Amino acid sequence: MSDQYPPPPHDGPVPDPQQPAYQESGYQQSGQPEYLQQGDGTPLPPAPAQGGGSARKAVLIGGAVVGAVALAGAGAWAALTLAGGGPQPTEALPDDTLAFVSIDLDPSAGQKIEAMKMLNKFPSFKEQMGLDPSDDIRKAIFDEAFKNGPCEGMSYDDDVAPWIGDRAAVAAVNDADGKPAPVVVLQVSDDAKAEKGLSALSDCASESDPTAFVVANGWATIAEDQATAQTVVDDTAKGSLEDDATYRKWMGEIGDAGVVTMYAAPEAAQAIADAMGDQGAELSALDFGSSLADFDGMAGTLRFNDGAVEFEAASTAVDGAASDNAAGALAASLPADTAAAFSFSVPDNWLEQVADRFADMQGDGSSGADLLDQMSAETGLDLPDDFNTLTGDAIAVSVSSDLDIDALSNSSDPSSLPLGVKIKGDPEAIQGVLDKLTPQLGPESDLLGTDSKGDFLVVGPNGDYRGSLLDGGGLGDSASFKAAVPHGNDSTVVVYVNFDAGNGWLDQLAESDPSIADDVKPLDSLGISGWVDGDTSHVIVKLTTD
Repeated sequence: MSDQYPPPPHDGPVPDPQQPAYQESGYQQSGQPEYLQQGDGTPLPPAPAQGGGSARKAVLIGGAVVGAVALAGAGAWAALTLAGGGPQPTEALPDDTLAFVSIDLDPSAGQKIEAMKMLNKFPSFKEQMGLDPSDDIRKAIFDEAFKNGPCEGMSYDDDVAPWIGDRAAVAAVNDADGKPAPVVVLQVSDDAKAEKGLSALSDCASESDPTAFVVANGWATIAEDQATAQTVVDDTAKGSLEDDATYRKWMGEIGDAGVVTMYAAPEAAQAIADAMGDQGAELSALDFGSSLADFDGMAGTLRFNDGAVEFEAASTAVDGAASDNAAGALAASLPADTAAAFSFSVPDNWLEQVADRFADMQGDGSSGADLLDQMSAETGLDLPDDFNTLTGDAIAVSVSSDLDIDALSNSSDPSSLPLGVKIKGDPEAIQGVLDKLTPQLGPESDLLGTDSKGDFLVVGPNGDYRGSLLDGGGLGDSASFKAAVPHGNDSTVVVYVNFDAGNGWLDQLAESDPSIADDVKPLDSLGISGWVDGDTSHVIVKLTTD
């Protein structure tokens, strides 16, 4: 197993079994191409509606394996299991691959149990999936396909199990003409049996839309045509994605690889724009702080971690992105009983960049400065200076667990609502900007009640809650916050939702719908944390359970 795929954590209920040793694959020989004929209901996913030929083929090969997971009743199980060790699909893809998404079809028993620790908390999963750690998800997929398709007499045990492997990936590669093309790589345990099995699948499919496949060195490469399939195998023999320095760099940024792993090469952004035609050209022309040519790649992974599911990604940071952790520290200073919070730091010159972008989109010759002057005249503010003062070093919106959902929806008097905004900056200067806005609010100006202390100013309708925001309640020390926002104190943006706050506000909302009431009970919290490290942006989205 390569060093960018470290083994999953061993903190689950059952230690992970010994991972298979890394088996280095060669690519010096190529099998002869065979052809799969797509047919409705075969073990391959059903064909989309006729028309849009190339797009339909893209859907076919893009869904040949992963799509089958989604179509089968056991799809959720496959999409939410951890990756095991052993050879990875990147060994069967060339080093100039534009992008890929991979999935593990048969994780180890220990990893399945780790997934079950979370999934079995949801009654609908247990009822609908009916799976346990000993089940083979591959068998579930093909049994469902054979049951509903025209391949009578075929079975997973006889026709698929002798050759199918554990991993698959959907990828965008360069074809023989250097143009992007979709392919699927599927691990196989026996090349000869795989050719026989794939040929058998084609025999019970339609004769239209032949899709080529090449079986070689433990992998089946499925493409739109023979040339593309063979090109992938030949190019991989010269250098695989597994050994590509850029790929290894981005995989190193996201930590342990999980259930689903994804990667986009630096060339992927421009390739997408080119495929979009005129719309892509317009997108390329916009200034978003960095151009498509500046894109340096990204990677992401979806994994389980101690009763939670999380998605982690890393990519090139946009020029001017906030790099300090003021937002994380501000979120951590909110009251411990906070039900929901959104904290962020505004990058330098952010408003000017947005104004320039909108001016370019208008195409009438106006500049960003012209737009800001117009907004200043309409609001009475001095932009962008007043905006920068108002947002300070960081700003956080907070809602207390004492909030009454009915009162929020129906009350005509918002003065009692325990919600507010906390700003770290220059309280006196911030108050000056708010004083400019107050006359424009009329009767709603009461919503801008303020208090300040040290470097902080709070805004909100409820005086008591404003006081609690200034006192600092220690949200950063709460177990729920720590679990959902593991990088809270280092973040430039934090989103946090405590589902159990206020005697379980989510449970109360779900009481009116019995079909989901039991399934929301296990939910504990949701967290999003983003931070910038040098020229790299990181983000983790994490859903935890009780």
